[in-house]
Amino acid sequence: MVFRNLNRKEVDDLVRDIYNLRAGNYRKVGDEKAFLTDGFKIYKKHLSEICLSFSHKIDVLDLGCGTGRYFCCLRNVKTLVGIDISENMIEEAKESLDKSKLDIESTELFVHNAHDIEQLLIGRAFDFIYSIGVFAEYTVLSSELLNKVYDLLNPGGKIYITTVNKNVSFNKSLSFKKIIKHIIGDNYFIKRNRFDFSKFYLTLGKLKKILNESKFLSYKIESFKDSKHLHNIIIAQKG
Repeated sequence: MVFRNLNRKEVDDLVRDIYNLRAGNYRKVGDEKAFLTDGFKIYKKHLSEICLSFSHKIDVLDLGCGTGRYFCCLRNVKTLVGIDISENMIEEAKESLDKSKLDIESTELFVHNAHDIEQLLIGRAFDFIYSIGVFAEYTVLSSELLNKVYDLLNPGGKIYITTVNKNVSFNKSLSFKKIIKHIIGDNYFIKRNRFDFSKFYLTLGKLKKILNESKFLSYKIESFKDSKHLHNIIIAQKG
């Protein structure tokens, strides 16, 4: 199979198109299935524990919040800011807020690119920043991005970022065609827009190199596997 070569803006536009198409079905069907998975249970445990590790109500940033799947995992939150590249996913997240009982005092949702967060969040700071299923999966993870995240943290603030491990035998490369074939069929549009997202996956060594080149002085990496991937989870704190 031949995949297209795209620059970052083109990939971002492609991801936006994917999730604008998926949004309604993603929340109604995808979220319900996800809530039953071991991965969700792991994320819920980790997110809840990190939130409760603070002795005060916290400000939280969700990078790539999608439909708000993980909002219910958060505890002791004063303000939650969620951003996503897809306007339709943000609209679904608003619907989730209306129907969910959350331990969150206030919520702000924005359509924005996670790579340019410093432009949106001038003068803002957060106790906890997390991102699940975004970096080193559907877009690049870099030390530059991590430094932007670092600068948005309050002293003692924490991050939780998932990535996909590259070169693991049970990885299944996700092309645009595979992702949305069940929604709009195998048509000309899909064939023109194939893209191999596995190019964003990182080996453990490469992930450590990126972290070592960032402003984070200490971190830990935890791993778990599901039916498709081995996931590496970054947990770090601003010194």
